[in-house]
Amino acid sequence: MQIDLDYAPHSALSLEPGEKIVHMSEDRFGKISVVDSELTRTLYFNSANKQSAMYKPHSKLLMLKYTHAMCLALVFLASNRRTLIMGLGGGALPKFLNWHYPETPIDVIDSRKKVIQIAHTYFDVPENDPNLRILHGDAGAFVVNSRNNRAGIYDLLLVDLFSATGPASILRDRAFYYSLPNLLSTNGIVGVNLWSQGRTYLQYRRLLEHAFPGRVLELSVGSSKSGNVILFGFNSSECTKNLYQYMDKAVLLQTKTGLKMVQYFNRLLTQNRPLWQRILLPGTVFPRLKS
Repeated sequence: MQIDLDYAPHSALSLEPGEKIVHMSEDRFGKISVVDSELTRTLYFNSANKQSAMYKPHSKLLMLKYTHAMCLALVFLASNRRTLIMGLGGGALPKFLNWHYPETPIDVIDSRKKVIQIAHTYFDVPENDPNLRILHGDAGAFVVNSRNNRAGIYDLLLVDLFSATGPASILRDRAFYYSLPNLLSTNGIVGVNLWSQGRTYLQYRRLLEHAFPGRVLELSVGSSKSGNVILFGFNSSECTKNLYQYMDKAVLLQTKTGLKMVQYFNRLLTQNRPLWQRILLPGTVFPRLKS
């Protein structure tokens, strides 16, 4: 879900000129709308915040900035044997990763059966790709109950669990966060999409930091203090000891995917400078990659 700061979190959906509703339905979680413009297709739940968006001429491209930022996790992976994505929406992230890494198995879990059906029907999410498995179920239960039979099988976890009004309730559950490291391989990474506004964000961050002590990095997506922020948790402390070792990988990933990985990597470096540097050297310019 991308937070649109032009709208209040609970505002009703309103169409822009040239837009039309091509699907509207409802399940026990609330309303689901699919809106078309000439070039885009967008998924909404109860509010005017975009849950997912698709560029119709090329449905595998990523449109929303927070999805670009979540892909920065790939910079830190030595290998990616298997990925788990929590929250399907319109399937933007699994389609993109499946396109660029067709040999990597991807599991996606979503609690809303109707959303899964809509993703297949309206957002070009394939139904029969052997390396893209869509599961209907509760992501929280999947994670917490996977301690024994799925230990260490994922190199990458991407958590994008939002309702119409904000982050899903499971993101307040300590057991959920404490189960994440067990699902990851030794050098695995989790990326969590959150909304930075309000005290609840600090609560989510503390929970992730308890699960990955000293191994959490923050990446704010937009220029505003309120909006999407991605938290990365690392199973290995080696990944966070020297971020500059990943500079070349950011350039290679940008070339491969077309995403602005260098820009996001520079932002990650700036936003996660050690506290002593921020206090003693507030005006110092540290090495940055050229875009």
